Amino acid sequence: MSYDNGTPFDEGQFEVPHSRKRRPDERLLSLRELTALVKPSVTSSAGIQDVEVSKIIGTENRSEYFGEDFLPLQTSSDERWRKVRELMLAQKITEPVELFEYGGYYFVRDGNHRVSVAKVEGVAFLSAQVTRMLIPVTLPEGLTRKTLPMFAEKYGFYTDTRLFDTLPQELFEVRMPGTWDRLKYHIFIGHREWMMKRDGKEPDDQTLFIDWNIEIYENTVLEIKRNRLTDLFPGYGTTDIFCELMDYWHTHPGWLAEVYDSMVRERKQRKPFQRVKYFWERLIGWLRRTDKEEAERFFGLSRLMFFKPRARIPSGKKHWYRFLTRQMFKEHFEYLRGKFGKEPRMDELAGSWYDDLFLPACGLYRYMGISEPFPEFYMEWMREWKKLIRRRKPAGLRESLESLMRKKRIKVL
Repeated sequence: MSYDNGTPFDEGQFEVPHSRKRRPDERLLSLRELTALVKPSVTSSAGIQDVEVSKIIGTENRSEYFGEDFLPLQTSSDERWRKVRELMLAQKITEPVELFEYGGYYFVRDGNHRVSVAKVEGVAFLSAQVTRMLIPVTLPEGLTRKTLPMFAEKYGFYTDTRLFDTLPQELFEVRMPGTWDRLKYHIFIGHREWMMKRDGKEPDDQTLFIDWNIEIYENTVLEIKRNRLTDLFPGYGTTDIFCELMDYWHTHPGWLAEVYDSMVRERKQRKPFQRVKYFWERLIGWLRRTDKEEAERFFGLSRLMFFKPRARIPSGKKHWYRFLTRQMFKEHFEYLRGKFGKEPRMDELAGSWYDDLFLPACGLYRYMGISEPFPEFYMEWMREWKKLIRRRKPAGLRESLESLMRKKRIKVL
C-alpha cells in the first residue's frame, strides 16, 4: 500500500495537528459503546483488505486520545505521531492495521496513529486485517457521539418491524431524530388502515411493506429527489422529508399531488433563500432531464404497465411525457373526482385514463387516417378539446378531433 501523497516530508517544520473536538460528546466513537447498544450475532475474520480511510470512524478502546475527526487530543503523543508519519511517507510501514467492521463502517483495534496520519495526509485506502462483526442494521451515515441515539432508534425500528428483512436499508435516508418512529406510524397505522379499506382485510407485514413501498414511498421519494426538495429542507434526508410530507398530508387531507404542492409553497414562504436556490436548481434539472428520464418518470408515477400490462404508449420527446403526466394526474384526476365525488385510487386513475381516454383517441386517430406523428397531434387535439369546453361548446373526443381537423384543413371522414 502506497502512502505517498506527493508532499515533501520535513519533520523539523511539521507541526502535529490537534483536535479541537475536546468535549466528551465530541470524542472519537468507541466500538465498545456501540456493541453495548447492539451486540453482534457473529464475529469472523474477513482477511486482509484495502479499506477506505473515510469509512474508518472509530476505535475499539482509545477514544479518550482522539477527537471525532481522528486528530490527537494530547501533545504527549506528538513524537509518536511524527514518527509514524515519517515512516508512512517513507514507505517503511508494511504491516496492515487491524480493524473491526461493524454496521458497514470500521473501528481500529491496532493502528490508531496510522489511521490518524492517513486522514491528515489524504490517503484514500489502507491495508487492513479485518474482523467482521455482524449486526442486522447499518450505522447511520456521519455517525458521531452526538447522533448515537439515531443508531439506537434505527435498531429499535428494525426489532419492532423487521422491515429490512423485506426492503433494503439503502432505500432509507434518515438524518433527523424521531424519523424512524414517525415512519413506523405511517406504515403500521396509516397505510395499514388504507389497505384494510381498499382490500377489506388486514394485510400481513410483508404484504404491507411491499404495498406501502410501491403505492406511496418509492415514487414520493423519487419526486423529492427529482424536484430537489432537499434544498428546502437543509440537513434532512429524503426519508425525513417523506415523513414531513406524510405529517402534512395527515393535517391537510386531499390528493397527494396537491398536498405536495401545498407543502412546498408553505416551505418556500418560510425559507426565502432556499426558495431561490430551489427554483434555479429545479429549473436546471428540468432542462437537463432527458427523454428517457421523463419516460421513466411517467411510467414510474402512473405504474401504467403494472395496472395495464398490454398498454402501448408511442415514444416521444420529453415534453410528450410531461404532457401525459399532467393530463393523468391533474386533468383526468379532477374529472374522476368530480364524476364520482371521491378521489380515485391509483389503479382506477391509470385504468380510466388509458381505457376511457387514451386508447379511444388512438383508435380515432388510426380510423381517420391522420399522417401527422401521434404524440404531437394528440397534444394539439387535447388542447383543442379544452378550448371547446372553456367556450361551453358540447364536445367529446370525436367532436374535438373534427374541430381540429377542420382547422388544419384535414379531410374529415
